[in-house]
Amino acid sequence: ELQDKRGKYCDDLQSNKCEISELTRMIQKLQCELENVKKQVDAREKHVELQNALQKAKDELACMLRDYQELLNVKLALDIEIATYKTLLEGEESRWAPPQEERCFCSLLILPRQLDRSTPGVPFRSPFAGQMDRDGIFRHPWDLGVQPHSCSVSSRDTRVHRKAERLAGFLRRQ
Repeated sequence: ELQDKRGKYCDDLQSNKCEISELTRMIQKLQCELENVKKQVDAREKHVELQNALQKAKDELACMLRDYQELLNVKLALDIEIATYKTLLEGEESRWAPPQEERCFCSLLILPRQLDRSTPGVPFRSPFAGQMDRDGIFRHPWDLGVQPHSCSVSSRDTRVHRKAERLAGFLRRQ
């Protein structure tokens, strides 16, 4: 009977040893899984932090881009204003000392404010002492002492004006 008990205890001991080794393997496996889950949680937290940082950087970049666009619009408006003032200044300078560049003669057109139609056939007398027919057209402007008005137009003025017009068109499209 002792032999039977001893055999039974040996079998129980063997079975307990197997069960202990199996439980030890299961504990190790669960510990590995727990470590993996902890790593995944840490990775997800890091991922969320990186996404938040990325969104913050995108928001800052968008704000900087808006500021840059606003500054660019101000710069373009100032460039147009500078070009306008430059054109005005050059025009004023040319008025005081006209350059020996291209010159054009613009004809002087004088129209009466109101034609006198009460006496048909009688030419209208302009306040400028010129003879006009019933259509309001001077027949001999040079004989009446009307001198042509000269104006100087430089190619540089034309280029500045065209550049200002292009910049203004660009701003309107924005």
